[in-house]
Amino acid sequence: MTKRLPAEKWHISKKAKMVPFAGYYMPLAYSGIIEEHLAVRERSGFFDISHMGQILVKGIDAAGWLNTMTCNDVFNLNPNKAQYSMFLNENGGVIDDIIVYMISVDEFLIVVNAANLEKDYNWLKSHEKGIVKVIDKSEEFGLIAIAGKKSRDILSRIIPTSNIPNSSFHFKKGVYRDYEIIVSATGYTGEEVTFEIFLPADKTAEFLDTLYSVGSEFFCLPCGIGARDSLRIEASLPLYGNELKEDRTPLESDLKWVVKLKKPSDFIGKNAISKQLNEGYENTIGYFVLSSEGPIPRTSHKVFNSSGEIIGEVTSGTYSPLLEKPIFMAFVNKNYAVPGSQVYVEVRDKNLSALAVEKPFLKLWKKGG
Repeated sequence: MTKRLPAEKWHISKKAKMVPFAGYYMPLAYSGIIEEHLAVRERSGFFDISHMGQILVKGIDAAGWLNTMTCNDVFNLNPNKAQYSMFLNENGGVIDDIIVYMISVDEFLIVVNAANLEKDYNWLKSHEKGIVKVIDKSEEFGLIAIAGKKSRDILSRIIPTSNIPNSSFHFKKGVYRDYEIIVSATGYTGEEVTFEIFLPADKTAEFLDTLYSVGSEFFCLPCGIGARDSLRIEASLPLYGNELKEDRTPLESDLKWVVKLKKPSDFIGKNAISKQLNEGYENTIGYFVLSSEGPIPRTSHKVFNSSGEIIGEVTSGTYSPLLEKPIFMAFVNKNYAVPGSQVYVEVRDKNLSALAVEKPFLKLWKKGG
């Protein structure tokens, strides 16, 4: 059964096109994907991401236990700091990519992908050990993201500046009107100025109204999942189910930095990752720009070398409004992921030439193409 966002009526009132995504009806776009994409890059845009899951882990053993369940190092956190991490299976495959927020020394909030919430929660519960309690808080939270150069200016009109964090992956608790909020300097668009606001689910529409009103002075637009996807691809950010999978390790997904093999505690998947690191691996995620005009490469489209041999497949593709070209990520033989390598991708019965580039794609735009 498809779930509904707490503020669904708000989105419909703003003429959003609603589509099923990750088990929810979500706004695909309001004014248009490209227009919303450019609003974020040039000014600011905001998103309702209340579909994301929130799991609370608390107890005196929470930090130590969570460090055995995630591949990044929880002990690098302090209260009011967040961390990108992953749950791995015994084979080193990615169960989910997550953000861990340290509320206090014995309390952590974990944001998980909506489609993986039940899986993640059951997996954590099945491994509970010591004085630890795992609680699904997803129904209680609304979550709104705002990104782009004007985001801090806009939020400062709504929330006291003392409640807005100044450093990436830090967060602050505060009170807005009569309820508690958390403002986090995290995001999924590649913008340097980006925030996510946690608030009670039944207050989501009210906050969106305020954001819409204040943001209009800055030409800030409401944005749907269409722009969110094109923004994250342009920033070379992975999506679970595309770049990240249970049969693909973080090494193969070009996210080696997330795995802290030298942290004091063992963690699920460590042995498999260590073995792969020693023995090597054949494929990885590469980043490609079409060499000429053509249709957009989409997920599962085959990628070939100059000899016509299949070397992988597309994981995500979009049109980049900044580069004005189709771009894509692909899981390919790692020799062809090296920047400068030429590959071919089959789209609509045509073999289109593409060039491997350094990530993120945004770097090309900053260099002038």
